[in-house]
Amino acid sequence: MALAHALVAAELETVLGESVGLSINEFDVLAGLDAAPGKSLPLSDLDGLVRLSQPAISRMVARLMDRELVTRSGSPNDRRRYSLHLTKTGAELLVRAVPIHSACIQRRLLARLSPNERDVLRDALLKIIDTAAPAPNTL
Repeated sequence: MALAHALVAAELETVLGESVGLSINEFDVLAGLDAAPGKSLPLSDLDGLVRLSQPAISRMVARLMDRELVTRSGSPNDRRRYSLHLTKTGAELLVRAVPIHSACIQRRLLARLSPNERDVLRDALLKIIDTAAPAPNTL
């Protein structure tokens, strides 16, 4: 499974970088912001979107801000907390990136599987995700 992930991740990194100038992690942050209520997330929630150290997340956020893909604002209740917001430019870039991302997944992973194998893979991944998710009343 690790090898399959590495192969898909390497190709995603290449195609997203060459076509829209995004890394996989940058894509994941933009997609996460796009899916969030108000297209905004607390900066601390980025840990759940990408597997990077805090200094690496800070550098990535700075790059995204430099490109005007996201903005950052402070919390009115706690000046130590910040939220990240998807900009119109970021949303437009994401609209271009999603089909590229999807085509890469289709080409590198799903096209090699029969419809039955895709169903089995989907069911297995959903079971893994369901097992990993916290129970609703444990938060």
